[in-house]
Amino acid sequence: MPTLKESGEKKMNRKGSVRIVVVGIIVLLVGVAGYFVLLRKPATPPVKNAQTTTTDSLIAVSYQDDAGHFQVFAVSPDGTTRKQLTHDDNGNIMPKWSPDGKKIAYVAQSEIKNGAVIHVMDADGANNTTVTEKESGTMSIVPDWSPDGQRIAYASGVVTGDPTKQMKAVAGDPMAVFKLKIWVMDADGTNKNQITSGGSSDVVPSWSPDGKNIVFTSDRDGGIFQIWRMNADGMDPVRLTQTSYDGTIGAPIEQKVPAWSPNGKYIAYWNGVEMFQLSEDVRKGTGQPTARDRSIMATWHIWVMNADGTDQRMLTQGDDPAWSPDSKMVFHPTLPIYGTTPEPIGVGATNIDGTNRHILFTVSGGGPMRYSWRPTSNADGSTPSGPTDASAYVKERGLLVMNDGTMREQLNQKGYPVTHVSIFTVRADGTGKTMLTGPNNQHPSWTPDGKIIFVSDRSGSPQVWIMDADGSNAKQVGDLEVGPILQPQLAKNGLIAFWANNGIWVIHKDGSGLRQLVVNGGAPSLALSGTWLTYTVPTHVLDGIHNEIFRINTDGTGTKQLTFTGDPDYPDANASAISPDETTVAIYTGKESDPGAAGFTQDIITYGYRNVGVIPADGGPRRLLTACKPVTTQQELQDRGPDVCIVADDPAWSTDGKWIVYSWGGKNGGETWMMDPNGENNQRLYPAGRGMGRVPLLIQEQ
Repeated sequence: MPTLKESGEKKMNRKGSVRIVVVGIIVLLVGVAGYFVLLRKPATPPVKNAQTTTTDSLIAVSYQDDAGHFQVFAVSPDGTTRKQLTHDDNGNIMPKWSPDGKKIAYVAQSEIKNGAVIHVMDADGANNTTVTEKESGTMSIVPDWSPDGQRIAYASGVVTGDPTKQMKAVAGDPMAVFKLKIWVMDADGTNKNQITSGGSSDVVPSWSPDGKNIVFTSDRDGGIFQIWRMNADGMDPVRLTQTSYDGTIGAPIEQKVPAWSPNGKYIAYWNGVEMFQLSEDVRKGTGQPTARDRSIMATWHIWVMNADGTDQRMLTQGDDPAWSPDSKMVFHPTLPIYGTTPEPIGVGATNIDGTNRHILFTVSGGGPMRYSWRPTSNADGSTPSGPTDASAYVKERGLLVMNDGTMREQLNQKGYPVTHVSIFTVRADGTGKTMLTGPNNQHPSWTPDGKIIFVSDRSGSPQVWIMDADGSNAKQVGDLEVGPILQPQLAKNGLIAFWANNGIWVIHKDGSGLRQLVVNGGAPSLALSGTWLTYTVPTHVLDGIHNEIFRINTDGTGTKQLTFTGDPDYPDANASAISPDETTVAIYTGKESDPGAAGFTQDIITYGYRNVGVIPADGGPRRLLTACKPVTTQQELQDRGPDVCIVADDPAWSTDGKWIVYSWGGKNGGETWMMDPNGENNQRLYPAGRGMGRVPLLIQEQ
């Protein structure tokens, strides 16, 4: 009969072998960081990163304690403060903060035979409860909280037989054997509901911030794992990524581990050849990598795409991405296999534009097994202040110039439309509205010296005028006979550009040098230097369907197309606006119009996607800044909330280049909104549309 000590040793050995099996399964699910766990690297003492932050923010992270057991820790972003929250030998991994930062969900990977259990505990480790079944063979993993904190999505299934033998028996990805599905339950573990079905493996759910969608990993299309999006009830699945085949390696490139950004704009994910393709000696940790092994490891990268699957781009080496609360950084494991020089094992971060890859802190043992940044803290450790505080100086110093009134169909004696449109200024906080003109004045825009350039027919026909910011000292620029004039703008070198007679014209501030620069084009944006401008080439010049953005030097040279028809949801570009530093062009992007039985139509049902994005000044991929979604039926329109964006259009830069003002459209009409150039700090400025001014927000000097 075995002694008590011998029984304990056998229990530990049996439990340890189960842990290795479950870890192997989970590594295939969530990326390759666990590769070093399987190799059982010796424990190394945690090292803090030299880049310090405050200790108010916390990252929940799983790594091995001194005894080699995975535990959940709460760690400050610089690693100086660490608190161990779990203390058993159940192999606790995959921590995830609740949206209010008060609880943490995590997975105990060896609490039951051939399975895993989800727990929920308080932020300090107290009140630990089990919320999924503790039944042999039941694997419940990768919990993710709904934005309201009321539900948890997770992957679950029953593992039958010997999982080790099953994983070795398949020729493809072993994770395909277990056929886990996505489930949703209440946060207390009640009301469990399976939302995916069929013969596929569906894993790693991540909620959208509005709670309406879930992205996940699935092999439902051809047996290769890719990223999918579905409604929160499991309906209407849509594939977002497309696998490819690396002929040199002889293996498919898969996509796994999606993570939706807190601002809702992006999805980060892992892209690469899975680790099961590595040679057996390397997987066991008994041999050196072959050339093929090194090629496989070189494919392991984090990618980022827009929430609709567009603009897929490689971010940095790594796997298992997660987001900082402000959506400005993606964090990831740091491992010796990454970088030109070997990195220590720990947690690192990279900016959303792929710059500033750095180590946050190191961990002991084989590496981190997932992590989650507390939502109630910013990346710098401060408490979120909200968009109003973030833009306080704009509210204090910003001045909008806008139109007020409506167009009328009647014509004056010279045949030009009579407008009942006036110009006014209003502070960015909505106060201090000041009328500057009477009717028949429109298209206002700030000049570099803080005056207002606009169009007025006060002399009998539409002409370009310039006045002081209080409406005084109005002066006409020349005497133009080129038809209705739209969108005049003044550059620092004294050049004025405007739109008239389906073309772009330029003239000097003193009224001299009038010439047509572009024959077929409209909606110009003049660079502050006056040396170049952007404009829209209309559909009848291109393919009869779509609009695109071009640029041209104001001396008539250097014509270049900047945008091209590509994504079917975003074929058009219009309403360009050059940033004050002339490095970026903000644009409207979407579907301008749909050809129908009655010709081209434009109404709220046929709009399609209409958003504001940016492109580099010399052209390049479009990056969406807004996330407005179209409606296709009257019923869908009726069901939309009043604060849900349907269209965004007409971007314009603040004079300091730190903000983009744009027209926001919902079910109840148009408003004026503002955001920073990264699409953050999005907020309402004024409860009415602003008209066509290209630079409507003047930041006044203090």
